[in-house]
Amino acid sequence: MNNVCLISQQFPPETAWGGIATYVHLLAEGLGEAGCAVTVVSRSLTNTAIREEHGNLLVWRVPNAARLSLLPNFIARPLAVRRFLQVLNRQFDVVEYPSWAGEGALVPASAATVVAVRLVTTVRTVHAYWKSSVKERAAADRTFWRAVGGRGARERLREVAVATNVVDVAIVPYGIRIPAKTPLSGAPVVLIVGRLEPRKGTEIALRAAGLVAASMPKARFVFAGQIGRDRQGTPYQDVVARDSRLSRAVTLMGRVDQASLERLREQSSVIMVPSLAESFGLTYLEAMAAGRALIAFDIPPARELLGGDGIPLVPPNSEALADAVLELLSDHDKCVQIAEAGWRLLLERYTVERMVANTLDVYRRIG
Repeated sequence: MNNVCLISQQFPPETAWGGIATYVHLLAEGLGEAGCAVTVVSRSLTNTAIREEHGNLLVWRVPNAARLSLLPNFIARPLAVRRFLQVLNRQFDVVEYPSWAGEGALVPASAATVVAVRLVTTVRTVHAYWKSSVKERAAADRTFWRAVGGRGARERLREVAVATNVVDVAIVPYGIRIPAKTPLSGAPVVLIVGRLEPRKGTEIALRAAGLVAASMPKARFVFAGQIGRDRQGTPYQDVVARDSRLSRAVTLMGRVDQASLERLREQSSVIMVPSLAESFGLTYLEAMAAGRALIAFDIPPARELLGGDGIPLVPPNSEALADAVLELLSDHDKCVQIAEAGWRLLLERYTVERMVANTLDVYRRIG
């Protein structure tokens, strides 16, 4: 299985650094380092296809056809990918694409020996797919699923596999690059990375920040990510500005580049992930890779990925979150202890090298 095509309309740097984009980028690089010839079919934001070469990695950025512009993206994108692969007229050993938007659902049979669909989610949330929307069902009805997720959960997927005529199920955990360790900052700084929106628990995090600031005025909360609106439609900038305590304790950075994000992680003592729902939870792994103490809500994805491994999971409310933050900001040794637990967990389960090796094993098994 040396000739692999990965389909993902999100692929950095042109089309963002979201979770799927980061995953595909790391998998593509890792497969290339393992000796595979990797072609990525991503989306172009222009009206022409763009070809990029990076060592063993070939990236095609392909636009949707102009005449398809009135169609919803989950139809227009699979059609554009299908037409491109037909024109490319090349057979791959494996074509793999994400279930999220079904963009590879119309891959021509001539393009690959094996078509793999990756569920970009933890296995505990996979059960929803058997009664999911049309686009997700179209994405699911292929040769096999490769779910990125937790431990020993194969049996929980069997009923879903039967319901959608899936031949095989493989569980391959996410992997990330683990940088060199940096000393843990002693500053009372809490970092929150990701889009500011209700699903990510932003309102709960802001209320917790106010509670912490009332007890520890020196504490600072830095939010790095696209700034959205709360459930009432109020921009989060306004939510912060109209509260004197939040305006002193909270900084909304908006989107930041990778270099700036790395600096923010180095300057923090605690990284908080207050998400109420996660597909997988790349932010959990990135926080641990930064060597910082991680606090997350006790939701199924966090429980599956982190539970029982020394990472504090707290009830999803502002009071519990504030208590956990105050405890860590007041106890440097405990911050170090949690950071070390996260580092060990990453090395054990969530490296790029392990993800690539497991992926190639799956490809060989089903090829």
